[in-house]
Amino acid sequence: MYKYFSGGKYASYEEQMQDNIRIEGRKVGRKYFSVFHVAARESLINAIRISRSSMMAQYFSNLCMDFECQNIIDEIAEGLERLYLELNRELQSNMKMLEIGYSTKSIMEIVQISEVFGVGERALESLSNVELLDTYLELLWEMQRRKPEKCLVIFENVDHLLDYCAYKKFFKKAEQFCKEFDVWFIFSTSIEGFVVVDERSIEGINVVNHCIFSFPELEQVVKFFQNQYPCQMKWAPEELCGEIRMIIQNIGNEEHTIHLKSNVLLKLLQETLCIKTSVESGLNSLEKAFLMEKDVI
Repeated sequence: MYKYFSGGKYASYEEQMQDNIRIEGRKVGRKYFSVFHVAARESLINAIRISRSSMMAQYFSNLCMDFECQNIIDEIAEGLERLYLELNRELQSNMKMLEIGYSTKSIMEIVQISEVFGVGERALESLSNVELLDTYLELLWEMQRRKPEKCLVIFENVDHLLDYCAYKKFFKKAEQFCKEFDVWFIFSTSIEGFVVVDERSIEGINVVNHCIFSFPELEQVVKFFQNQYPCQMKWAPEELCGEIRMIIQNIGNEEHTIHLKSNVLLKLLQETLCIKTSVESGLNSLEKAFLMEKDVI
């Protein structure tokens, strides 16, 4: 998706992927979103730094268009004009065929070589992943507040940056962001259980394995399990969301096997450490029989 919306070139083996992006069933063009991509910690640092194409540089450029900033830039330009008049006077007294000059653009280049620090002049590299992500979101918020646009932000392998508790907090901040601006977020994860599953988020969850599985609204999910479960079961939505969270990474994985014996091995190893492990399967005979079936439709 980043390649599609960023206008990147497709390799020959990716040709079938060029025209398969749909939103709510409708094909969208490659300029539908402005897109940002966070693939690692370094992506966050590079976005917050000032460089020619960074998010911070875009923000600074918009900031400098403010009336007060323009007044200051005009004062700098007047000062530079006086400076260059004096320099040229001295230069031409010795080399009559030469002169030097500047443009207003040069002033912006001075801004672009500025350094960005954390509070207390902390280097960006010393900030924690949580601090970097919060700063990234604050920067994006300010960019949207000053110049709103339809935007897609892709966080790749966010489970490599945060623990689950920190991710849940960050996810809630992203949800609030979406309420204020026309911004869409994609979070990819691979660690088991590392996903926020609730009534609001479940429809946006897509599990990509050998097959791609997209969740419908929670009401339909609850209805499906209550109708199809091997024995009569009344599922509370919150309880079901918790159970789905723990198995979600394996949906559509043809190679996944439920290993009941692995828990026996774990219990044995735990006991060598004098750790007593309680067993809370809660499975009745119908549930156990369902799990042991080889072919289930």
